[in-house]
Amino acid sequence: EYMKKSYKADKKFPDYFMFEGDVLVNQQQYGDACGRYENAIYFDPNCIEAYVKYSHIYFDINPTLAIQKLEELQTIAPNSAIAQREMAEAYYKNSQYTKAAEAYEKYMQNPNHFQTDRPRLATLLFYGKRFDESLELAKDILSHDPQNFVIRRIVMYDNYELGNFEAAEQAAIEFLGMNPGDNVFTARDYMTYGDILSKQKKYGEAVAQYEKAYELDNTRTDILKVLSDTYERNKDYVKAIDTYEKYMNADTVNNQRVMDYYLLGQICYSAGQAAQDSVELMNMYLLKADTMFQVVVERSPTDIIICKPPIRPRKTRLSRLQKIIGTRCWNWIRVIQRFSKLLKLSIRCNRSFFECIHCVTNYFCRAIFLRWCSKSRIICPELRIKNKKESNVRLLLEIKFVY
Repeated sequence: EYMKKSYKADKKFPDYFMFEGDVLVNQQQYGDACGRYENAIYFDPNCIEAYVKYSHIYFDINPTLAIQKLEELQTIAPNSAIAQREMAEAYYKNSQYTKAAEAYEKYMQNPNHFQTDRPRLATLLFYGKRFDESLELAKDILSHDPQNFVIRRIVMYDNYELGNFEAAEQAAIEFLGMNPGDNVFTARDYMTYGDILSKQKKYGEAVAQYEKAYELDNTRTDILKVLSDTYERNKDYVKAIDTYEKYMNADTVNNQRVMDYYLLGQICYSAGQAAQDSVELMNMYLLKADTMFQVVVERSPTDIIICKPPIRPRKTRLSRLQKIIGTRCWNWIRVIQRFSKLLKLSIRCNRSFFECIHCVTNYFCRAIFLRWCSKSRIICPELRIKNKKESNVRLLLEIKFVY
């Protein structure tokens, strides 16, 4: 009843439309509410509150339109601290971090800005990759507010990005040792601490941080991949293999890419190399590596540009070699031959596939050809095995195919 009287008294009064818009928002009638805010702007182009509330409603629906509304406000009220702050926040929520940092800097120069927004600026400078400026501002804030949770985090992040790993480690210890109160530690916090430790080759300590990160967010399969790599660097090959297999089983988005099989094969190969004291264990890991590399070979046409058809070696020279080493090993020779051809033609190729072939070559030398070296001395342009009588047999594999 009072609203009707107010409307009759002055049909162009913007506050009437603002109040009606707020009522409609409470009733979750957002479209009608935006209409009322537009009415308020129509009758009072300088109604800053109407622009802000309109953009808040539209941001989740159409962020571009919401930002455009705030840009209109900037032209109308360029010196408004509220307008500047809302513009910066909108850029930040839309992941436009560079623009957000610039907008916040402009806002912080406004005499009407809030000092409590300085941590937000430090955060935006970090996301805008202006790490030096972010760190400088963060240190200044800490001098006045040493228990600021957000700024302690930013100091750790900034030092890591700047390569100040010792300072970053100290910042991480201080930050993660805080009582979070109403704040929460995130998986990224522990991942960053783990990365800091890994950069200093403290792999055992890094593992503990990555494990905490995965406990906090077990939906992030990328953490498993990093964890597996750190296990391998720490020479804990059993956990490295188990974790990478867990990653491959969980990573349904990428659907077990060829590179995943290659990397798992590489871990198994490293495990086999480290298990020299146990022939049985060494063979188990090397055979598993062989299986992974076989998948790489079978799937490689979909992951690598191969411009030439399979190469056919001269039967007169290689048929005897094929009989000696067996069909499966011969397939690997064909693979090496094919990649050698690609390399000679300087065709751009994924480096990891050449590393894969290198691993396979070493596998031949250590696991497969060993049983033949004591029986035969194979001499041909393609393969030469020397020093068969030495206790630690050295094998030289030279591939020289005629195309």
